[in-house]
Amino acid sequence: MRDLTLPPYWEEPREPFIRAPVIVLTAIGILFAVHVFNALAPDVFRSEAVTWFALIPSRFAVLWTQGGTLGEVASVAGTLLTYVFLHDDFMHVAVNCVCLLTTATPVARRIGTGRFLAFCCTAAVCAATAHIATHLGSSEPRMGASGVAFGMIGALARFMFLDPRQPAVWPRGTQPLMTRSVLVWTAIWTASIMALGLFQASTGALSRYPDWEGHLGGFYAGLLLFPLFDRSRTWLR
Repeated sequence: MRDLTLPPYWEEPREPFIRAPVIVLTAIGILFAVHVFNALAPDVFRSEAVTWFALIPSRFAVLWTQGGTLGEVASVAGTLLTYVFLHDDFMHVAVNCVCLLTTATPVARRIGTGRFLAFCCTAAVCAATAHIATHLGSSEPRMGASGVAFGMIGALARFMFLDPRQPAVWPRGTQPLMTRSVLVWTAIWTASIMALGLFQASTGALSRYPDWEGHLGGFYAGLLLFPLFDRSRTWLR
């Protein structure tokens, strides 16, 4: 007769503590490592890191009006991505990493490592562009991966909800932009981001993290551009 007794709990297979794609965990690890390194580095090094790698709109304005060498153009253009790796303080990097863990995991599982990295870069550049366009001439540095996290939130709208007009298949197809679920998701997050911006402007609270325009830029980048990176693949592959 077949033995149906269960094995002791210590013999049962253990699930990993965090089930997330390697690329997401690696990205989070890099963000933390960069922040810890900067936090432990001398003040002069931190100041130079912000000067060279943070997003500073005035650098783009100077480049536009006065021009520059190829090296200067490359250096300034590179900050459209490098600002993502810098953060103001531990709370800033911790919140962004938690947000990335929850929002980037389903996106990375759906589109794979290569497309995920390309999508992250696209969201970062769009968030940076929105910030530059609304802060022309500002010399205040902008840092953080929140624009990428909001890009993931925008992308979720395109495949997270069921569309009764589409066949019940798995994985779900990309949701059309004008479906009710996508429009409601967009309205909720747009209102939330703008409300936070108005709250910051009127009260001065969270003034160290004022970039709600960049959040909107990242969100709409994910919402509108995610179909360019999407593809049909098994969810857990």
